[in-house]
Amino acid sequence: MIKAIIFDFFDVFRTDAYKAWLKTNDIPHEGSYLAASHEQDMGTITTAEFLQRLSQLSGRDITREELDAGAKVDLQVVEIAKALKKRYRTALLSNAPSAFIRELLAEHKLTRHFDEIIISSEVGMVKPSAEIFEHTLAKLGVTASEAIFIDDNEHHVQAAKKLGIQGIQFVSASQLQESLAELGVK
Repeated sequence: MIKAIIFDFFDVFRTDAYKAWLKTNDIPHEGSYLAASHEQDMGTITTAEFLQRLSQLSGRDITREELDAGAKVDLQVVEIAKALKKRYRTALLSNAPSAFIRELLAEHKLTRHFDEIIISSEVGMVKPSAEIFEHTLAKLGVTASEAIFIDDNEHHVQAAKKLGIQGIQFVSASQLQESLAELGVK
């Protein structure tokens, strides 16, 4: 029986502005660009240091405003989360810098839709590590078989499935509703 729903944040609730920026600038998310985002997600560098690193790598000044250009919250996903919280324990599990995501959650009044918020830079673990999923399950007080994990990243979904968590690769709000219904979640 499903008791908990675990959501990713970027490219589920809100556009992943960094991925969009990389795509716009025809930069692959690998090498130094991947390392910089990983360090930020682990909390070993600040957002300011991350922007400084991107500026050095790209050879021009990169601002947060440039990275966030065009990013938006998917209000349909917010409504789904709001409805699910009435019947299930809910969690947000995101690879992100703490201050940045906490600011976004507050700005869009999203914190109230989650019983637990697990941010990689706050716990020193990142998806797809088994440890961060186990930490999330423990915070929710559920077993793997009692949870569903939703993420746009197929690799992260597969990692959750290996632990016995049911997974949904997010594509759109309507697809999410259909996939949840297929798993018996209303």
